[in-house]
Amino acid sequence: MIVVALVIGGAVFYLSREMNRAADGFFAAIGDAKLPQARTFLSAPLQSETGVIWLKKLLADGELFDPESTQWTSCKSANGYGELTGSVTRRSGSVVPVTLLFVREKLRWKLYAIRRPFTGGLPQPMAPLLPDRQEQVALVKRAMQDFAASVQTRNMSYFRSTLAPSRRELYTTEKLNEAFGRFFDIPEDLASLAQVEPSVNQTTRSADNGDVTLSGYFPTSPKAVHFLQKYAYEQTDWRLLSFKIDMQ
Repeated sequence: MIVVALVIGGAVFYLSREMNRAADGFFAAIGDAKLPQARTFLSAPLQSETGVIWLKKLLADGELFDPESTQWTSCKSANGYGELTGSVTRRSGSVVPVTLLFVREKLRWKLYAIRRPFTGGLPQPMAPLLPDRQEQVALVKRAMQDFAASVQTRNMSYFRSTLAPSRRELYTTEKLNEAFGRFFDIPEDLASLAQVEPSVNQTTRSADNGDVTLSGYFPTSPKAVHFLQKYAYEQTDWRLLSFKIDMQ
């Protein structure tokens, strides 16, 4: 029992140390103005051009574009996800408290979100409580188009890549293929829904975690396409958590 405890403790220490190194490497590259090098510490979905825009905006909004040093005070991980809490000292001498969120990719910790805690009075909300009506329609159509693209290829790999980072480990491509495989052989062309305005007739927000659920339908004939989509605000955008579709 003692040996097992020592092995487990050693594994936890190793994972924590690797997370610290990833965080330090990321901020060292930012401090040296080496954005391409900093991108190597990001999770795969954030290494796209869209991810670069997100990174630049996040560094500017979070006042993290000129780091001098870092200090980490708390580290935890479970089920392939990690959280590192500490602070970044800027060249001006000001200290910025941060929490970094990591995901395990190919045995390495990769950064997928940076959060700053509230200090002093409450600032403006970091995320809107609800997407506005126009954005709701855009989110629904975007998710449906991503789903339709994967249906056409008979593989949910692309659709999985559009999910919120916190959900990708829960839903493997195989699980998604199994869940949505019945749509691979339907005669209807779901891609044509890009030209149809959906009716979002119910919008709810969880009081516990702020997740937003959109439900409604695309008014198509002879079968309407009903949907239920759940979102969380991650990486300065609404990200898809779950997706349900029915045709009747």
